[in-house]
Amino acid sequence: MIVRGYPSSYSEPLVINNVKLPFYARMRLFTTEKALEPFEYVDLVNIPGSSAQNKGMLFMHSIAVQSGNMQFLEGCYHAYTPYDVPFPGVLLSTGTEDYFDSAWYFNGGEFAFPVSGFTHLFQNKTTVTWSAYRFHRIDLVRFTKGFRFQWRNGDLLNGVGQKCLTKSTPTAKDIPFGNDLSTPMGRKVGNPTPSHVTTYAWVYTWD
Repeated sequence: MIVRGYPSSYSEPLVINNVKLPFYARMRLFTTEKALEPFEYVDLVNIPGSSAQNKGMLFMHSIAVQSGNMQFLEGCYHAYTPYDVPFPGVLLSTGTEDYFDSAWYFNGGEFAFPVSGFTHLFQNKTTVTWSAYRFHRIDLVRFTKGFRFQWRNGDLLNGVGQKCLTKSTPTAKDIPFGNDLSTPMGRKVGNPTPSHVTTYAWVYTWD
C-alpha cells in the first residue's frame, strides 16, 4: 500500500515538481473496464477541449490486464493535447514496460518504487494476469485545450520497422515492406490475444 496526501491549507497551493496548481484545480478520477480485441485502442482519459476545465496534468495511472499471453505488453501509450491533435499524438512509450520504467516484459521481477511499480503477475498455460502503476510526479504530463490518454492491446510495426506509428489492422501475411512511412498496413508484433483491461487515472484539471 502507498498512501499519499497533502495538508489542507488555503494559504499555500499544491506544488508538483515546482508547478503551482491553481487553488481551484480539481483531481478527477477516470476509470475504465473493457474487453479489448488484439490491436484495439482504448482511451484511459478523455477530456474534450470544449470542457470547462480543459487544462491540467496527468498525475497517476494504474492498469490491470487479464489476457492469453504477455504480448499485450507491446502496446504503446499515446497522449493527445490539444484534444484534436492527429495520431500518433505524443508517444509516451514504445511498449507498455517502457511506460512503467522497465523493459523486456519485466524480466527483472516485481518492484514498487515511489514513481512506478510492477506489482502483480500470474501465468499459466492459458492465462496471464498483470498490474502496474505510474506517478507523473517528476516527468510531468501537462495538457491544454483538452487531453486524451490512450493505450493499445498489442502493437504494430510500420513499413520501415518503426513501432507504434500505425493504427491499421495487421497484414494477413508477413510480407516485405517498402520505405514509405505512410504505408497503411503494419506487421503485428507477437500474437496478442483478447484482453480484459481495468484502469484508473488521477488527473488534475483547471480552466
